[in-house]
Amino acid sequence: MSRCVWSRVMPMRSHLYFAVCVQEERAEYIRKVINLSPEVYGSYARDNAECLAMSTVTMPFVKITQLCMGVMSACQVLFMISRAPRVPWEAIYLPATEMISYSLSYFGQGYVRLANGKVLPWCRMAAWLCTCPIMLGLVSNMALIKYKSQPLNPMMIAASIIRTVFGISATMAETDDVIWTHFFFAFVCFIFEMVCAYAIFALTIDDFKQVGSPLAMRAVQRLYMLRAVFFCTWFCFPVLWILSSTYLCVIDENASALLYLIADISCKNCYGLLLWATTWGILNGKWDREYARNRDADGMLMEIKDDEKPAVIAPPNENFDVKLFGTTVASVRRSVRRPRADSEFVDRSDHEPRRRARDYESDGSSDEINRRGVSRDDSRRDRDYKRDYDRELRRDFNDRGVKARDEKDRRRRNERRDRDHQDEYDTRRRDDRDYDTRMPSHNSSSDALQTQMMAMASSGNEADVAALLELLKKSTKVEAKNDSSMC
Repeated sequence: MSRCVWSRVMPMRSHLYFAVCVQEERAEYIRKVINLSPEVYGSYARDNAECLAMSTVTMPFVKITQLCMGVMSACQVLFMISRAPRVPWEAIYLPATEMISYSLSYFGQGYVRLANGKVLPWCRMAAWLCTCPIMLGLVSNMALIKYKSQPLNPMMIAASIIRTVFGISATMAETDDVIWTHFFFAFVCFIFEMVCAYAIFALTIDDFKQVGSPLAMRAVQRLYMLRAVFFCTWFCFPVLWILSSTYLCVIDENASALLYLIADISCKNCYGLLLWATTWGILNGKWDREYARNRDADGMLMEIKDDEKPAVIAPPNENFDVKLFGTTVASVRRSVRRPRADSEFVDRSDHEPRRRARDYESDGSSDEINRRGVSRDDSRRDRDYKRDYDRELRRDFNDRGVKARDEKDRRRRNERRDRDHQDEYDTRRRDDRDYDTRMPSHNSSSDALQTQMMAMASSGNEADVAALLELLKKSTKVEAKNDSSMC
């Protein structure tokens, strides 16, 4: 009787012994699975034993290089965090992804052996899936393009995800027909991404060339560098995929891992640093051609002489032809970012809310209102009223009932008119109260007023005479008002 059977028969006497036996059996089973000979795997392992042997990293130098890459990426993450808030989140995300992927590769968790015997570098391809759409999103921030009425920027990012999925499927496939089918669809998506990215780079370079300032030309030089780094490194990845152990097995995994590491440094780490240094070191954090107007190479505004007129920048062309070596390879249209629906509705000139918002903004900063001393409760009430009004306005914009909108507009105009009348009445009462505090007693005779006026006139001060005449006019109006109220 084996030890495990004996343990099951007498569980109360040797429960610990039975647990140790089960662990030994499990360890022996795992040892058998890991040390399976190539013949136990599928046809790929039997037919490609030499390529299978080249699919793993065996040199310690490669492991140490991957560890250095992870440490360097971690240092870049800390450096970018220290530059917050003048840094985009993508500049932190890309090196963080490289840090995780190369750390897993160093600890031997970057490869998976499939049932057919192939070795899948899943950590590398997972990093592609996590970083390629983000990098294309950084390129999309430069300009928005479209073909006829279809926006190309989101299509480019979607093509990146599809391309990575087909690339992983081609790596897992066995026969050449299936591999080349997946590779064909992946390569078509890759070419579409490169054409869109080239069009965006060309459009952005042309925009800054039209500005013509020293700062704009410096940005153009950086854009040329970014474009060269982007395309040279991205085209290395499909070439390495074909030559490495994932398909032709021309180079082993030791060499391909080092080449992939160099491509990742150039494509993600160096490209991210160069992009951050351009957007935040030269520009104002975004690709704004208006910011580059009349600025020197250091970003300082240039002085314009009196006899010189500021340079007038022509508006960007809507249609743009993308040329490569003098040949037009694509023709795209510039896409303009749309404003929010509520802002577009409020800015319409045929609606009262625009005038009302302008009145509230002017009243809030008016010196006259501040002099009168509007209380804090009144300011909060006006603020809450404006907020509720804007909420109703946004709801009405989505409502298709024209009659309901007209009725609410009429009601709001009436409320605004009543509030204006009330404010005018309060202002009149406040002015009368202030006037009563400044005027002398109404019971004083006209002779006393005339004597006071003659005394001030004899002083020779024209300002006193004008002020006294104004007070006399207001006194006459107040007396007439009091007489009418008595009647």
